[in-house]
Amino acid sequence: MYRAWLFATVVVCGAPGLARADKPTPLLEDDLRANKRTTIDAPTDADDAALDTVLGGPRGFSTQALGAAEDRLRAELKRDRPRTSPRLVVFMYPGRVSAERLKAMREVFVDIELTIDPCSRSVCDDALAHHIEMVGRAVEQPVVRTSEFSLVYKTLTLMAETDVRGEALITVSVPVADAIAASKKPGGGQALMDARRKAETDYVPLMTKAIAQRANGRRVPLAKPPSVARAAGSVDVTLAMPGERSRNDQHVLDGLAAIAEALATSPATPAQGRLEVNIEAESRSVGAARYRCPLDAAQRYARGEVDSKALLASYVEHVNDDKGAQRMNLADTPGADEGAPAPDDSEAVNAITASFSTVGGCAKAEAARNPKFHGVTVVVGWAADGRAASVDVKEPALKSGALPGCLRSAFRNIALPRFSGATRIIEYPIKLK
Repeated sequence: MYRAWLFATVVVCGAPGLARADKPTPLLEDDLRANKRTTIDAPTDADDAALDTVLGGPRGFSTQALGAAEDRLRAELKRDRPRTSPRLVVFMYPGRVSAERLKAMREVFVDIELTIDPCSRSVCDDALAHHIEMVGRAVEQPVVRTSEFSLVYKTLTLMAETDVRGEALITVSVPVADAIAASKKPGGGQALMDARRKAETDYVPLMTKAIAQRANGRRVPLAKPPSVARAAGSVDVTLAMPGERSRNDQHVLDGLAAIAEALATSPATPAQGRLEVNIEAESRSVGAARYRCPLDAAQRYARGEVDSKALLASYVEHVNDDKGAQRMNLADTPGADEGAPAPDDSEAVNAITASFSTVGGCAKAEAARNPKFHGVTVVVGWAADGRAASVDVKEPALKSGALPGCLRSAFRNIALPRFSGATRIIEYPIKLK
């Protein structure tokens, strides 16, 4: 008998709020002042607790591993007695999730938040650096594997008020893996904060140089140095290159990848951004061209999560500056509703999951036909009018069988959310165990 479990990887194009489309779900919350711990998987009653004991603990996700890290942090605080210490420690899933769904997951992402006692700015600075190291020592390793699931620690966020009225707030966010590395070196927390401040202060010159180096590595010709501008949680980058009609598409792709790779090296890069590649006129008969792409889509292309064809077709906008011409805009999608909300990819995933019996039936049928079948990644083109505009499988070996047709039929009956914008690509993996 096959037991199906799933996780979803969403390929999107950088609209606001995509990184955390829903409010995070507290998995374990510890109020240190009230000495109160709340967990998402706490037994509902005595019978539930007794059953967990008989079965050797909760099946699926448990906060036991998080509790162990929290206990180590408490021990650190008791020994160290810092000048200011946390009031509240929260381990969170970076999005909305139910306890029932958590128990079915095999890989769970975890963010950590600490709210620290109010302190003066100079004291806070030292305390934040110190707590980075303490959390790193408490967590010990970025990935914790159990027999049922894996915990992947992602981001540590520390918050401290710098006046008694709570009107000034310092917030520091670092990858948990960096906090662990900092904990292994004397003064590692302060060095990490100093490096991040430098990345913030010198962002434009550092990124201008990094983009030029990446472009050179990809043999992208530049007509002038890259232009970088950052403001209000977004970054704009423009590359200008000489025209070469036979290689324009490839130069655009390589230019976008070079920008995305360079920006990914800085912790000060915002989540949102717009990238532009300008091709200068090759001759009088071949004019200039401008191409725009969201930062998120270019980053996914650079990581190999979106192929060149999908990037050019769905995310790259060719801007026509001729005032008498029609500008092509990817938001002008047939069937789109201008009054519809911005796309929320978690809602689309939830809609597919709600109809999993139909989609999963295709996977089970394939498993019955093919003993070597262990799963499939469904690639869905989510259209603005709520349709699955395209449905395919990612694995080449499965494209010629009956599975793609079955999945297309299944998705005809799934109503996805309507939204305003371009068709989006969602990769929905299904694993059979």
